[in-house]
Amino acid sequence: SNSNNNSNSGGSVEDTKSDLRQMFRALSEDDTPMVRRGTGKNLAKYVEAVAKLPYGKKGAVGGPIAYEFVIPGGKDETMIKKIVSQDLKNQVYEEVVPIYQALCADEQDSVRLMAVSASGSVGCALGLDGSMCSDVVLPMIKAGAADVSWRVRSHLAKDFAVVARSQGFHESSRRAELSSVFESYSALLQDVEIQVRGSAVENIARMAQLGGADLFKAHIAPLLTQLTDDNAMEIRSKLAKTIMDCCDESICTTLTDKVILQDLKPCLECFLNDEFPEVQLHILSKLSRVTRLLNQMDAVVQSIVAMTKAQNWRVRESVSLMLPHLAEARGVNYFQDQLLEVWMKLLSDQVADVRTACVNGMPKLLSVTGSAWVQREVMS
Repeated sequence: SNSNNNSNSGGSVEDTKSDLRQMFRALSEDDTPMVRRGTGKNLAKYVEAVAKLPYGKKGAVGGPIAYEFVIPGGKDETMIKKIVSQDLKNQVYEEVVPIYQALCADEQDSVRLMAVSASGSVGCALGLDGSMCSDVVLPMIKAGAADVSWRVRSHLAKDFAVVARSQGFHESSRRAELSSVFESYSALLQDVEIQVRGSAVENIARMAQLGGADLFKAHIAPLLTQLTDDNAMEIRSKLAKTIMDCCDESICTTLTDKVILQDLKPCLECFLNDEFPEVQLHILSKLSRVTRLLNQMDAVVQSIVAMTKAQNWRVRESVSLMLPHLAEARGVNYFQDQLLEVWMKLLSDQVADVRTACVNGMPKLLSVTGSAWVQREVMS
């Protein structure tokens, strides 16, 4: 009798789940926009639950796990493909995808923006199946990027890298679909609305990682000049930050030194001369990531030297930390002839944090020049 009870309770759990799914569908078709908006808001976690994907780090109360996955490649991709069986894919396709499509096409932009943001979770719940995603998610991504409402475009732009990487388009057979996603992304980078451009720009490093040097060169690099000259300081600030992320190996490993010198170097040169210290600091504080290339960046080096006299003490602080890296890139003789005097001035700057930065840069300088040099030139 025990086993009978178990099987009955098992059945009733499935029945309950089925009832809940029908309720969710009914709510998604409710006449009241606020109710449909509520289903849109919960759609990402709902589709992940139907596909039996695990919770994220914060458990049931946290956001969708699609945002936490590190894909393509690696253990997360393997796990998704293992958990989401063909039966589960079919169930998502038959039961949840029509809800997703209807909400993405809702007359209210407040509903559409919620639904289109769930596109990454829908891709994961379809098991990163490029064929299915091409049929049902790609059209929604394209429509969202061209939506008449800037709020929809902005919501999609904010999550674009998560959405793009969750469709299985990184498979070599799906190159055409991935190119198509990059075309939509390129449109968002050129959007007339500052909020949309700003959200899109923040995804550049992760999109470069997904698309590799080829798609970066084709769809992102041609837009960097106009973005670097953007009238809005917040766009330039976000671009400066994401460009340095393109040079951070924990975020992006696909861009070669040649691409960095060809496409990113002009941006660095511009941003180091920006009128706003905030923009300059995004570059300066992370410039050590390209130390190996500084001997091929004359204008960048000249800007750093000029900035030792900057009014803003935070800029002088960042420069103080950076100068020892120039010794590494350009050699001890260069440092001694061109930089030692300015570095010594910074060592006695009126702001304590600038002096501290010089001291914090000492180990780097020591590793480049050797202790005898430091004793002779600095200590004496």
